[in-house]
Amino acid sequence: MNWSCASYRHCNYAGLAAPPTSTDDHQFKRCKGFRCSHLAHAISDIWKQLAEIFYDCTGLVQHWQRLTNPRDGSAYQRLDSYREEAVIVGAVSCNQAIDKIIELSQASDLIVLGDLWGEKVEALNQTIDDLSSMTRTHSSGPNSRLYHALFSSPTDLMKHVVELLKWTTLLTKLARIHLHSISKTKTRKLTFTLETTINSHTLSQLNKLPAPICDGLRALLDSLTDIYMDTGLLTGRKHQIRNQIKDISKYFNHLSITLVQRVVPLPPGDDGTALESDYKAWISAWQDAWRIATDHVLNALDNGPDEHQDMVVDEE
Repeated sequence: MNWSCASYRHCNYAGLAAPPTSTDDHQFKRCKGFRCSHLAHAISDIWKQLAEIFYDCTGLVQHWQRLTNPRDGSAYQRLDSYREEAVIVGAVSCNQAIDKIIELSQASDLIVLGDLWGEKVEALNQTIDDLSSMTRTHSSGPNSRLYHALFSSPTDLMKHVVELLKWTTLLTKLARIHLHSISKTKTRKLTFTLETTINSHTLSQLNKLPAPICDGLRALLDSLTDIYMDTGLLTGRKHQIRNQIKDISKYFNHLSITLVQRVVPLPPGDDGTALESDYKAWISAWQDAWRIATDHVLNALDNGPDEHQDMVVDEE
């Protein structure tokens, strides 16, 4: 069985690896290098799931044979139930993965890109949740004692740190909106697509750019978290925070330019309705919002209270 599976997998990969990954492979369309590499990784994940299913099936058969021992019957029955559930869950998950591979193999480059970007959106969701938990006015979770110790008599400096956290939350939400413009293409009517001459090199760029953006926002959160716990660190971290914001903006600028160069509008629908809005105009408006938000963050960073003040003020 292992030899058969390995041979079958080799045949699959041999077919997927045929088109070259270069700047001139756009003529391969859905079989271009980027698409084949994406499918190859997806198939590899399926083989890992199948291996787990085979493992659970093997263990289930072995334990069935031991049920003849009445002394161990109840214990093995519980274990059988667990393994049966694992096999069923694994099979369902595997079938869903296969259906997704079939769907993506027939989808446009934009849909495939959106599917990959969806994973980055989930990372931003977690960052936003963590930011929100630090800036809410009331806390009832396991860290409530720490929260009330910090905020029962907040200083101007602590209020300033919370303000920075709130502006960072806005930046992260704007980042999520940008990535949603591509990752949510399967749940709404498309008004644009990627041009047919796009090659694997450009698709790889578009796929990789969201990662440093998400990582940069997470690193920004980590920096502010350290300051949140010790406000005395703010002076030494200002330069670092400023550079983090500038780096994120740089990646977003590269991403936006690449998209604007490659996005083309779709024609109006059969009902004659006009396009909702021009995606390139939307990108321009988003960039304006991003610049305004980053300017506010940087101004708040530079115009905060004296980092060495320790006078407690009443919160109103």
